[in-house]
Amino acid sequence: MLFYWGEAVTPNGFGLKADSVKLTDFGIGHITSKSRIRSVCPGKRLLGFIRGDGNASVLRLNTSKNSMTGTLNGQLFTWGENSNGQLGLGKSEPSSRSPQPLKSLCGIPLAQISAGGDHSFALSLSGVVFGWGRNSSGQLGLGHTENMFIPTCVTYLSQKKTISISCGEEHTATLSKGLFRMALRRTAILEDSFLQLRDANMQALKGWLQVVYCENFEPSDVNKKDFFHNACKMLLDPESKMFMYNDAKTLIWFPVELSLPEDRYFFLGLLCGLAFYNNSVVHIPFPLALFKKLLDVRLSLEDLIELSPVEGGSLQYVLDYSDDDVDNMGMIYTIMWNNKQIELDPNEPEKAVTSLNKKDFVDRFVDYALNKSVERTFQEFKRGFYKVCDRNMVSLFQPEELRGVMLGSEEYDWNLFKQNTIYEWEFNKEHPTIVLFWEVFEELSAQDKRDFLLFLTGFDRVPVLGMAQLRMTVRPLLNSTQDHLPQALTCHSILDLPIYRTKEIFQRKLTKAIHHKRGFWED
Repeated sequence: MLFYWGEAVTPNGFGLKADSVKLTDFGIGHITSKSRIRSVCPGKRLLGFIRGDGNASVLRLNTSKNSMTGTLNGQLFTWGENSNGQLGLGKSEPSSRSPQPLKSLCGIPLAQISAGGDHSFALSLSGVVFGWGRNSSGQLGLGHTENMFIPTCVTYLSQKKTISISCGEEHTATLSKGLFRMALRRTAILEDSFLQLRDANMQALKGWLQVVYCENFEPSDVNKKDFFHNACKMLLDPESKMFMYNDAKTLIWFPVELSLPEDRYFFLGLLCGLAFYNNSVVHIPFPLALFKKLLDVRLSLEDLIELSPVEGGSLQYVLDYSDDDVDNMGMIYTIMWNNKQIELDPNEPEKAVTSLNKKDFVDRFVDYALNKSVERTFQEFKRGFYKVCDRNMVSLFQPEELRGVMLGSEEYDWNLFKQNTIYEWEFNKEHPTIVLFWEVFEELSAQDKRDFLLFLTGFDRVPVLGMAQLRMTVRPLLNSTQDHLPQALTCHSILDLPIYRTKEIFQRKLTKAIHHKRGFWED
């Protein structure tokens, strides 16, 4: 049962049919349904926690001039007035009397939603804050006063660990957690971080990560991005011997024979958990199988095919063979995996594969490659990951969503990136320097464009919500000459450009900038 209190409204204000509610002199008295009250808090018009029908649990119903409700599986619905974009459906969308899905946040597990006078906010489970709607008083926290008609990430709060949001008529407040500080030597990033992460208690790891370097102790969000980028780069170096690689060298997996102590994989789990908890992308190219294992989802031949198309494809071929062909293939239960010979049925060495047991053979192969052969190392990784991350929170993700949040995506939309760019001071989209910049940028190779993204933001992959969340600000580099390189402030995705005379100079300087000392640790 959902009860109403506060200012009188009509059923349409809640996206309900008139015959589904009982009205009183003060508006809606109650809504008859299978829902039950979980928790009730006072609000401007309505603020309650309910359960919805079907498979979706309603997270929160929150209304002001507009209404919205979010479900625990990442579906957010909005309805009501949209004069200032408060529904988040886009500038051209009219007001709506019925709930409309907010597609731009689809699949993002939400911890909280809040509606103000004419603006709305959503907080994801991983601490990312999105705002949209009226912004005349800067209530969206974006550094300007333009209304936003779709959910927009509040980048300033990406440096915090937001745990609660609250909207007023023309203001917004957030609550964040404390800091977990790591002091590292530039020349010993892995060693220093391993010791500090290993010895930190769970409560300390729940703080917002701050990385400082012992050479200057200057706190900066750039340090955090640099840390994750370079720690991953060092771990992925073949000389580290932490992983086996697939034939195409595009994916990694845990090795069968360990050449390093098991606690290194505990550290790897801590590192990935810390990145996930701090909304940071890591480039550790695990297959989907890893994220399924973290979520206790059963693996299949499809997962082996992703990791090893040759072996996986051969096993699929065995399943697809006619029974007579399988009986005549001369295959046995003895396999080679990661250069090691394995008996899949130790009780019957060199057991023949037949039409009767071919599915058992394939299942054992998959189980060995993805489970048994890596049991110890994966358990260490999992222990480290969940030392930082809450299991209940992570369980709300699907494996594909978890991989997207941790690893980002490679769906680059450079046209959208260009459209979202902001220009400051004398720069505008028709300024000769800006025209030259985009000409040079469009001629960059695909890899150089990714390198530019790394130069600008500290990450070379796209956020899980897509390129729409990347908003570059371009401004003139003051007191610069033709010898200066472009500069980037990665905390705020700001690009400072000298005013070059020719396209050739621009090409040379931009290319040098994006490859020049991506981190101060490189010579």
